[in-house]
Amino acid sequence: MSRIDSAQVRSCVSSLVDWYAERASNGLLTLDVPNIPESDINNLAGLILAQDTMLAGESTSADNPDWEKSMLPALIRSMRSQKTGYTTEEFHDIWTAGVRNYLMPYMNRMIEECLQDLNGDRECLMEQVYDRATEKVIEIRSRM
Repeated sequence: MSRIDSAQVRSCVSSLVDWYAERASNGLLTLDVPNIPESDINNLAGLILAQDTMLAGESTSADNPDWEKSMLPALIRSMRSQKTGYTTEEFHDIWTAGVRNYLMPYMNRMIEECLQDLNGDRECLMEQVYDRATEKVIEIRSRM
């Protein structure tokens, strides 16, 4: 995985954790990433793309599994005919979702690291399972 380490990205991750993390019954902070509004996740994704042009290229190319599945078909359909093409908003949504899906493991890891820092020496392990089929984090657990 790429190492995205900028003050702006760290600040964004920290803000997301500040706004959306909750304290679990065991006293540890947890964050259910799907509960973060899409606009905030998109903002983080945009910051990451601006910091790492190689990752930006990967996320918008055939390196991204969503490229062949949804992104390229949307591009072709949008360019072939205005009558059968996607609206600008639909095209934007397909591409944004594809890039967001590609970057989700990176974003999850950054959020996990922030939570671990905040949870301190409690030896908390945050496990996040991202399901590409449903485009969601399906489980986040804290184990001591």
